[in-house]
Amino acid sequence: MSFHSAAVASRTANRIAGVSALALTWAVAGAAIAAASEEDQAQPTVVGEVVVTGQRLGTANAISAQRRADGVVNVLSADDMGKLPDANVADALARLPGVNVIVNQTTGEGEYVTVRGFAGTFNAYSINGVRVALTDTDSRKMSMTVLPPNGLQAISVSKTLTPDMDGDAIGGSIDFRTPNAFDFNAPVARLFASYGFNDRAKDQGESSDNYLLQADFGRRLKDERFGVFASINYGRSNGVTEETENDGEWEPYIWRKNAEEAIDERSMYLPGIDLDYRRNEQERYGGNVSFDYRGADHDLYLRGQYNRFERASTNDWTDYRSRPTMRLVQVNDEDRSLSAPEKMIIGQDASLGAVYGYTTGQIVDADGDGRITDADRTRKSYWSLHGRSGVWDPQAFQFSRNMDISDENQTLATVNLGGVSRLNALELSYDLSYSFGERENPDNYSIGYNCDACAAPLNETGLLWSSYDGRFPMPQLPAFAAHVERDPSLLPLDGAGHSRSRQKDDRLAFKIDARYRVDRGPLEQIRFGAKYLKSEREYDSTPIWD
Repeated sequence: MSFHSAAVASRTANRIAGVSALALTWAVAGAAIAAASEEDQAQPTVVGEVVVTGQRLGTANAISAQRRADGVVNVLSADDMGKLPDANVADALARLPGVNVIVNQTTGEGEYVTVRGFAGTFNAYSINGVRVALTDTDSRKMSMTVLPPNGLQAISVSKTLTPDMDGDAIGGSIDFRTPNAFDFNAPVARLFASYGFNDRAKDQGESSDNYLLQADFGRRLKDERFGVFASINYGRSNGVTEETENDGEWEPYIWRKNAEEAIDERSMYLPGIDLDYRRNEQERYGGNVSFDYRGADHDLYLRGQYNRFERASTNDWTDYRSRPTMRLVQVNDEDRSLSAPEKMIIGQDASLGAVYGYTTGQIVDADGDGRITDADRTRKSYWSLHGRSGVWDPQAFQFSRNMDISDENQTLATVNLGGVSRLNALELSYDLSYSFGERENPDNYSIGYNCDACAAPLNETGLLWSSYDGRFPMPQLPAFAAHVERDPSLLPLDGAGHSRSRQKDDRLAFKIDARYRVDRGPLEQIRFGAKYLKSEREYDSTPIWD
């Protein structure tokens, strides 16, 4: 039995901490050796035999599989997956060349993978050769949060396809293989435990424990012809992530015509930022089982796996941002000679607002009354004028607070029955499989408070930003809005909602492949096969109230 310390922390954590029983054992052993070193030098000891025990078979099999492959294949063995405390298989796959991970912002864990730069929707995913049910609501990519890295024998990524593989994997074909009794040279009984904590959550006084338990058992029976293997796992993790995110693109001081136009990066302004504080609690459990028969003419198997993932998360986010407001539009947007509007006010009109000293040849006279007033403001912008004379000049800002509560559950199960029959020169491979996947958000709650429609004087100025700490730009609120973050009268209820969604996928498949050995002249063999696959997906999104 081995104990391993692992910290499954969010991407924003500054450090990872844990307690390792194994490291403690090594430390005690090292101290004992040091204490006895003088005595050992005085009385040399003759060592008759040194036995080193390691796990080499998994890595050797992975290397052998890559060498035998007809195309470009990378194989990640169980030993490689166990070297680091990965949260799920997506994080484990990130170590393979040409494979990148898309991280879930809520948890800090990898969720989707890309192969050779292609999005995850261009990959094919299978478990023990069974195309898995897909539960992503937007595409055919696979969410890998449901699969822990433990309990697998190997992960194979095929980057080039051969004729015996499904042809819809433009990026790559990813196959997760669970163990069977014939993967081991002797009976196996293993217990794995790991513990760690998310230090960010611990510092904030939130739940921070992360742990994983796994048990494996396997052996061969009846003169090595039958084999049984079973594995179960349970894991729980807690974490906190914090994020500072731009709310809008950085903009230049001088008005820019469009998004493609080159900009002067020497003076850039930020419309707004979002500050997110996320808590999440995750639970994974499941297992797999394999029954195998190896005979002289027939190999048969029955394999199944079940995994369940449950997450409860909250996101408290605060939004500070300047808002675009209606501006005057230049007749010639390339004219750089116009003064700022506040310097051109020559009077006031009770119904039309400020009256400006611009001519109708300089500013678009939207209402056609022959003079330029506030009634001619027709374009929303951050700049004082819509044109080259315009400079960065926000005149309104938004402050809002929102909270989302979201639960997410995922289930993935597969079962397949098949084998290989050797009939003289003919070899038949056959497989009947079923895969079930489900992804649901049983309860999503949201509530928001927003001063976007606050009364004056809140809508008379924009926000400036302090960049003293580049990681966390701070808003410089005007004096009259200094308490907007805490004053309920300045932050009215903006809205709330409750919704549910659910998607499931059922897949039934049967395939048969035949290989006939010819061994005559240049022709070595003939291979052919057929496959039937039926997939039914159901999706439901229900707003309860809003």
